[in-house]
Amino acid sequence: AESDKPKMDKCLEYVLYSKACSSSGTIQDCKDYMNKYTWKTGDYFFKVEDKLMMLLCKEGKFDEAMKYYNQVNDLHLSEEDAEEYLFTKGYTLLTEKKYKEASRCFYALTGFNKKYKDEAEYYYAYCEFSQQNYTDAIETFINIEENSKFYEAAQFHALQIYDRLQYRTQAVELGKKLVKQFP
Repeated sequence: AESDKPKMDKCLEYVLYSKACSSSGTIQDCKDYMNKYTWKTGDYFFKVEDKLMMLLCKEGKFDEAMKYYNQVNDLHLSEEDAEEYLFTKGYTLLTEKKYKEASRCFYALTGFNKKYKDEAEYYYAYCEFSQQNYTDAIETFINIEENSKFYEAAQFHALQIYDRLQYRTQAVELGKKLVKQFP
């Protein structure tokens, strides 16, 4: 009956969503969902779009992934989805060595202080380092906490910056500390 149509449409949408977001979901599954539900802005649509962008990145199709990232209206995202969006977009840009744009994503992500806190701090500093913005980079690198998985790398980047800026005293102090800490 006609009254069952909305329920059937919702059921079909869920089936296509589930297929696209499953562990075996493919780029084509995601595109099929997105083509059928182009008018959507809800959680299903973003999760499928996010999966598509990640799959494209895994296949090295960064330009195509960026087209989707640039279409996302992040004002309609939940905090959790916005965090996911900023991280995956930033990481894609970083992979493409688009440090200035990636830096903006990671800097914005540092305000969330949740799932990607450590990654956001380190990658932000790394992007600044790669652009030779040593003041911003060193400030972030030296403040990365010891329990972070990025601590060791951050300290070595800080040492490089001290050396490049010819801050010999700080370089020697940090170098001695690192030799003791990471023999």
